[in-house]
Amino acid sequence: MSEIFDALFTKRGKFFYQAWFQKLGAPEAEAEADPRGFLRKFYYALSGDAPKGAWPSDKTADRTLLDGLIDPPEFPAWLTPKDLDYYVGEFERSGFFGPISRYRNHERDFDYLRGFADRRVEQPASSSAAPATSPTTCSAAATIPLRSCAASSPTCASPTSSKVAATGPSRSAPKR
Repeated sequence: MSEIFDALFTKRGKFFYQAWFQKLGAPEAEAEADPRGFLRKFYYALSGDAPKGAWPSDKTADRTLLDGLIDPPEFPAWLTPKDLDYYVGEFERSGFFGPISRYRNHERDFDYLRGFADRRVEQPASSSAAPATSPTTCSAAATIPLRSCAASSPTCASPTSSKVAATGPSRSAPKR
């Protein structure tokens, strides 16, 4: 997977957050310098509440994750100050190495998931997405059979639709 990020982004001089997370030390140092600011900027930039352009599309590969991200004056209601305080406290206690290292495990995930290549999503199953951040607005989508999905999801024709768009475990690019 790292080779894909490198070919699609880094070698073309474009920034991609998952490629940034492959580096050891610099991503953790940036996040740990100001956990509250890191969480606010990162969560907001990738949210459906951020205005167009909140995730810079012209960021170059030599920049850091937080370069160009805005810290909104008022955070959306989906992350309360109390919730943010909790997350900040946990990251101050444990650091960011473990969570960021999750992005460094793509190759192992890929090898492990090969064993499921011919599997289908079996019933019962469900999928849900917020309207502004639905899977089809985040990256190229694949269609998998499902019995039902959330009525509010724009990827579903109805609450009893037999198909819903779904993507892999993470977005390949912001929807901006």
